[in-house]
Amino acid sequence: MNVASVTGKAGTILRKIEPLDVVTKGAGVLAALSVLSESNSIGVLEAEEKSKVYEADKAVRLGIGTGKLNYQSPKYNKIKEFIYNNCPYGVGKVWNGFKGYLEGFMTGAVNNIATLGFSALAIVSKHKPVKIASLVGLLGSIGFNFLQHGTNLFEKTDQLE
Repeated sequence: MNVASVTGKAGTILRKIEPLDVVTKGAGVLAALSVLSESNSIGVLEAEEKSKVYEADKAVRLGIGTGKLNYQSPKYNKIKEFIYNNCPYGVGKVWNGFKGYLEGFMTGAVNNIATLGFSALAIVSKHKPVKIASLVGLLGSIGFNFLQHGTNLFEKTDQLE
């Protein structure tokens, strides 16, 4: 029987559970979780890349700095060698990793903005036409993303451009 009981101040209220309601909310939650998972994955990849690029840039910058003889002085060369050997990469690496994660996460979210919008609409909708429209919109946006990114149908084939 598809009847749920809800206990309130006035006693037990029986409410009919609509199958469309369950499908709409379920599809909205699954689509939102899918977008969040993809955005997180892109964020992690960007964070790793940004922190590695920072580490490589800093190593090159410090290496070139210690190799250059701006001023021929054993004292300053010792200072440069000390900085090169003992300077921690941690703060800049973590900061650039954090910035990279945010950039990647936002890229993933923006690339799936239609799916996020329709999933939010599916989760909060109360009326049957809005529920159906949100399901159709979810199906359309997920189908379009599949065609665009999964099959490479819209990729440029002329490599000389």
